[in-house]
Amino acid sequence: MENRSPNNNLKEVVIKDNFDEKFGLFMRKNSFLETPANLSEKILFSIERERRFNNSLKMALSGIVAVLSFVGLIFVWRSESSLIIHSETVKLLSLLFSDFSVILSYWKEYLLSLAESLPVVSVLAVVFFLWITCTTLWLTVKIYLKSIHQHVFIKHA
Repeated sequence: MENRSPNNNLKEVVIKDNFDEKFGLFMRKNSFLETPANLSEKILFSIERERRFNNSLKMALSGIVAVLSFVGLIFVWRSESSLIIHSETVKLLSLLFSDFSVILSYWKEYLLSLAESLPVVSVLAVVFFLWITCTTLWLTVKIYLKSIHQHVFIKHA
């Protein structure tokens, strides 16, 4: 059990007052501890500048990837569209509109021959480049809209 007499409380008050006096004297003598008046504004300005730089870097990179994937999509479409058009798939799909009763009676064979004649690699290449283009365009717009709504205007002194 701790002894809490009035003398102990008096000692604590004297020690605390003594510390406050010494600390105040130390602070007055050492002006290097004083902070400039506009330090917080400078810190906020540098944080905002860094955030804007990061947003513009992200937007530029996603924009470059979007443009490159769009160019890739054009080349893949031009090279693979002839394979898709000249495959048996187009002929089998035209049968869907010309003689639907045959397709209903032989639907399993029709679906298997349709799947077999489909140029899967060509279709996957086109879909892949289309997906990359759409995703990066969406990401670029999202970053741009986010950067517009997060402006913090700080006056730099």
